[in-house]
Amino acid sequence: MRCPLPEESKQRAISGMKGSILANLPEQPEIAALAYKPEFSWNYEVGAHLDFFEKSLALDAAVFLQTAQNLQIARYSQSWFGREIVNAGNARSYGVELSLQARLLERRLAIDLAYGLAHSTFTDYETLLSDGTTADYDGNRVPYAPLHTLALSLSYRQAFGESAFVRALTYGASLTGAGNIYWDEANTFSSPLALQLGARIAAELPAGVSVALRGDNLTDHRFQTFAFTSMSRRFAQYSLPLRFSLDLTWDF
Repeated sequence: MRCPLPEESKQRAISGMKGSILANLPEQPEIAALAYKPEFSWNYEVGAHLDFFEKSLALDAAVFLQTAQNLQIARYSQSWFGREIVNAGNARSYGVELSLQARLLERRLAIDLAYGLAHSTFTDYETLLSDGTTADYDGNRVPYAPLHTLALSLSYRQAFGESAFVRALTYGASLTGAGNIYWDEANTFSSPLALQLGARIAAELPAGVSVALRGDNLTDHRFQTFAFTSMSRRFAQYSLPLRFSLDLTWDF
């Protein structure tokens, strides 16, 4: 059943929206407010790849340093109407990346681990706020850049032979995470490290058919995947809840 808005209320709402737009959006934006400079960066990285035990164990490790000039970031405009690309001065990022791959028990057991630490901060950034004051964000964390990223997966495949109806079963589990993440240049609000647990069981059948049951976010953990402030209000998008899915594939 529809409940139409009374005409008087509709016109009042339209008038309010028009007034808000006219009060915050300039009639003729300055070209300088629409343009931004190109971003330049220097990247330094040292790493190694190592194999052990006849390549059943592999390790990758790297350390990196990145400096950026005229860093480009996306943010909501000072008028709060839409997002814009702006230069955020200079920034520096440094960290480590590690990954481990293990294939054990005649390659039936697979273990994969990836971890990243990236510390990204502004090194020279002053910006003009909507109230006419200047904010100095030197030393603040760069928004949308997680400090930690993690991905861990384990799977075990047990074969039963070509004569069996179920040729093989694969059991797996995964743990992924990212955080903490700041959502604005002023570093006024952030999200902590959030972890998600998953599991999967797959059966390989004759004629190239496979059936897999997968569960995601098994702990039903609720966390922010994106957040922003607009028109003096804070908005956030949250993770998907506990869910299960069934996959059917046919290789031919």
